Amino acid sequence: MPNLPLEILRQVFDHLSRQCRLQCMLVCKTWYPAALSGLDSYIILRNRIDAKRMLRQLLGPYPTLQGNSVRRLSFMTSSEDYVDTKEFIQILSICSHLEVLELMDSDQNQTNVAHLHRARNCLQLQAIKAIRVPYLLSKSHEYASAVYVHGQKLTELDLYIDLECLSDISSSNKMYTFLSKFSALKQLTLHFSCEVALHDILEACPQLERLHLAGNYTTGTLPKHDFMLYSPSSSSNSSVEIKLPKFKLRFLCINATFLTQDLIDYLSKNTKKLYELSILDGEFVSNPRFGFHSMLPIMSIKLQNFTCKNSTIIQGLGWWFPQLARIELEGCFLHSAADDNMNILIDLYRLNLDYLSLDLGVVIRYADRKSSTIHKIDLEVIQSTRGQAFYQHKVREFDGLFHKKESYLYARNFSKGKRIRSVQSAVVTIKVKSLNYIRLHYNTRNKLNHMVNLNA
Repeated sequence: MPNLPLEILRQVFDHLSRQCRLQCMLVCKTWYPAALSGLDSYIILRNRIDAKRMLRQLLGPYPTLQGNSVRRLSFMTSSEDYVDTKEFIQILSICSHLEVLELMDSDQNQTNVAHLHRARNCLQLQAIKAIRVPYLLSKSHEYASAVYVHGQKLTELDLYIDLECLSDISSSNKMYTFLSKFSALKQLTLHFSCEVALHDILEACPQLERLHLAGNYTTGTLPKHDFMLYSPSSSSNSSVEIKLPKFKLRFLCINATFLTQDLIDYLSKNTKKLYELSILDGEFVSNPRFGFHSMLPIMSIKLQNFTCKNSTIIQGLGWWFPQLARIELEGCFLHSAADDNMNILIDLYRLNLDYLSLDLGVVIRYADRKSSTIHKIDLEVIQSTRGQAFYQHKVREFDGLFHKKESYLYARNFSKGKRIRSVQSAVVTIKVKSLNYIRLHYNTRNKLNHMVNLNA
């Protein structure tokens, strides 16, 4: 850390609150100027006393805090020790250059959100870019009204939309009209329980770079009939081919149910920088080669809580997205990739990967379901460019790491066959063209989080 450039230290300290920065200033002479720069940019208020102290620092006879230096302000008060509404509005009025406002962990914050909307004429939040609230509070109509006032300035938004939110809009394309108020958005997480068209979202928010289409709050899923590429009233939804603009979307997170050839074709035509794709909470059973002609430049893909019932789904990633360099498999249940002895084969033979993350919790959970006990997890990485490498992890060992096995006896075919037939060991075999790093982890009975450098 002492050798890190000052610019990098400042970027690290940008994520720390004022209290943490004050502690970092005492570490060493190198950290002192980095932590001092922007000392007051991020402030956390945990109770009413913190709020009163901040007001004294702002308005006292000898001010020690300048309101225009605060860029990020977090109210993390409890329901028993919340900040008074008058003080809440007063603090926001003084912090004229505030960019991020966080209202977290308190039932009182719903009241504060309502007051934020009512006091919209006296608050000068000209620089505001994001108003962050807890997951459930973003569903409230008070929050939707509060963010709508600042819509043209916001670059980040987590929002729930239903028919009631759109009831006051007279346009035939209500979703587009509503979202066009947030034309500066770069990051959007959208929960919905009404019809949503992907094209309307991208057209209404042309600066959008990250889009997360999340599930319904009640069911946790996306109703299939509610999601479409084009709305019925969209001018682009016609038999005549129209030259559409290339959107700036870089990251898309979507339910597995909607991963269709039509979606891939749409994204191929209308995006030019879509490099990251996250697929979650679903079961994918489509033709494994649906994306063979995909032109998407996807370089990173994450499968989360994902169920594969076709044995070639994982292998198909190399066909669909030949530029892939990073794959994360988190909480995936790979029915077809595992045999009766909990051995898993992941075939990515077409890909040159830089990073692969594999959640081994599926192995432990599968063993528990069969009333079996796993003592060892053996890893075999077969690279067409570098040959084989063997690693072993003993589940009950204290260090919880994978250790490289280089002996001839361990690598011979007889020993490999014995491990595969054993019910007390699980063999994970990864076939890949090349791979630099693999992260192996689980969080079940014990914990494991190990990054293996395959170049070492």
